[in-house]
Amino acid sequence: MSYFRDMDLSIVIVNYNVKHFLRQCLTSIVNSITYNHTNTEVWVVDNASIDRSVEMIREEFPWVKVIANKKNVGFSRANNQAIRKATGQHVLLLNPDTILGENTLSVGIETLKNDKKIGALGVKMIDGGGNFLAESKRGLPTLWNSFCKLTGLSAIFSNSKLFNGYSLSYLDEDEAAEVDVLCGAFMMMPKQVLDEVGLLDERFFMYGEDIDLSYRIRKAGYKIQYLPEPRIIHFKGESTKKGSFSYVRIFYEAMILYVKKHYSGPGSFLFVFALNMAIVFRALLSLLKRGIKAAIIPIADFLLIYLLGNGIKYLWANYHFHDADYYVNSPIHYNLIGTAAILVSGMLLTGSYKKLASFKRAYTGLLLGAILTLAIYGLLNSEWRTSRAILLLLGLSVSIILPLFHFLLSKFKTAKSAKRIVIIGDAVNGKKISNTIQGFSNQKIEVLGVIHPEDGVDTSEYINSIAYLNEVIRVMKVNELIFTQQDLSMEKIMGIMSSVDAKIDFKISGDDMLSFVGSSDRNANGEIYSVDITFNIS
Repeated sequence: MSYFRDMDLSIVIVNYNVKHFLRQCLTSIVNSITYNHTNTEVWVVDNASIDRSVEMIREEFPWVKVIANKKNVGFSRANNQAIRKATGQHVLLLNPDTILGENTLSVGIETLKNDKKIGALGVKMIDGGGNFLAESKRGLPTLWNSFCKLTGLSAIFSNSKLFNGYSLSYLDEDEAAEVDVLCGAFMMMPKQVLDEVGLLDERFFMYGEDIDLSYRIRKAGYKIQYLPEPRIIHFKGESTKKGSFSYVRIFYEAMILYVKKHYSGPGSFLFVFALNMAIVFRALLSLLKRGIKAAIIPIADFLLIYLLGNGIKYLWANYHFHDADYYVNSPIHYNLIGTAAILVSGMLLTGSYKKLASFKRAYTGLLLGAILTLAIYGLLNSEWRTSRAILLLLGLSVSIILPLFHFLLSKFKTAKSAKRIVIIGDAVNGKKISNTIQGFSNQKIEVLGVIHPEDGVDTSEYINSIAYLNEVIRVMKVNELIFTQQDLSMEKIMGIMSSVDAKIDFKISGDDMLSFVGSSDRNANGEIYSVDITFNIS
């Protein structure tokens, strides 16, 4: 999209299976270009997406220049493909899961033109929950800075310049500052600086390339500038989850490559060793966390069956033998432990824990467990076969209580995740959005009403005015806000997000009001609602 002969800016976006985020990003670019008449070209390099991203671009944004790779060539190489073809005086590396404000591009370009000493420029990024993202400004991952981060010293002494040289949290997020490293999600540079220091190092497949480039720009004598205004939203909708082993391995391997490239001497060996240990530690921590999460319900079932068995044992001893201590010296205790373990194993084998509300899976698992229990019980010596009556009563009790327990648990989880939504925008567009999202069957959704984004309007069609938003959220127990992009500027949306007191989710509608993007916090992958996709995408 161009307004003048000389190109001010070339925007380069690398996309990988985030079509809905990319659509919102490109829409915000159009608004920013139109608002300030910035002379801009946009390149999208698609790394073999399978979600029809390329088709969407060509149909809805035909002016965008597309490079469609046949395979995923990585972030650095894909960026370089477009940078080599770029004709702008400045280059902006931009993630597809970002949304720009109306004046983002013009402020960035003007700042670079006014200060030739700036080699790269970044802005304040907030996540989908309106929270400041610390990676907006960072220090170099030196041995000391990395040690403080890995050991948690930087988190303990967050306001210390000595212990927080990596995250730079001692610097005010609302003040401009010269920093060492910018995030590749938004990195604007004069093209001549890139020509001087070189393009992104393609040995960095994903992660670390922005640190490496920032280091080279600083080394060439240029400043790295952080601006608190304008802001952008970064939904962080990467396909790699932060807690996964894949992310840990790729991230730390990128750090190892960076250390080997820029550091030498005995300290570098120690640094690489520490990073390798971090990979192992974080991988074990990730596995442990997943294991604990997956084991909570099976362990609860095991305890429930075991306690139920002990209750039946006590009642049977009183009723049949008229002696509460009849089984004191009996090995029935081990029978109950074994029975509980086998029944839970049967549930695991039939996938009952993947779909808690399924009575069919629960009964199939219990039936399998019961057959195994009887088979093993029949093979035991006579002194270990303590009471078939107790095992039979236990089986009957479990067949009623356990499926019911799972069903109630699934209902509780569904109720807990239910969406109570307020729409911010015009009443007409709010009604269209309400009609769209009511069709999502994968989650319970209740649209409470619409709030107009401006004060001083007739509120007869609305819940209340925007001035009372926090009170509406508190009283009506709202846990998600949806903004109609047609009725609010991005600057207004970001301002409202930052002003909300409660921790809630935010989503932004597309121009067609048929899809909505957002994410709840900085560690969550981006989420979408869409008429053609009715589940969260990660």
